[in-house]
Amino acid sequence: MTKEGVGKFWMVSVTGGGPSFVRYEKRADAIAEAKRLTRKTGGRSYILEAITAYEMPPTTLIEIDLAPLQKRPDQTAPLRCSPNSGAEYYGKPLSAEQWRAEYSGVVWRYNPWTGERRDPLDVTADPWGAQITPQQD
Repeated sequence: MTKEGVGKFWMVSVTGGGPSFVRYEKRADAIAEAKRLTRKTGGRSYILEAITAYEMPPTTLIEIDLAPLQKRPDQTAPLRCSPNSGAEYYGKPLSAEQWRAEYSGVVWRYNPWTGERRDPLDVTADPWGAQITPQQD
């Protein structure tokens, strides 16, 4: 995941029931739970799919389209440059996931595998670089 808690998920809601707080990462799990609750309560169950999320980083409200996050590129190759500054990275080799954990919330303005500056619209749509495909040598 790009950021903790960000990713495609489903929830189940039962007519007349309280709010749902359980997130299912697999649609099949949500379907099974909806069927179980329908049998148990005799009511109607709905499966709710996450489509868009909003969150507030330090200064800007951004929209995150969750659909593309289902199929992320393989970002296990070590980063060559800082995603924030584009400067060559000399520290211990980090994968994208390790970088995000160590530098939580830092916006990826550069492609960390090529050093190229990212388009501002791409940065806005994908601030943590989850959709960047590493260039393979």
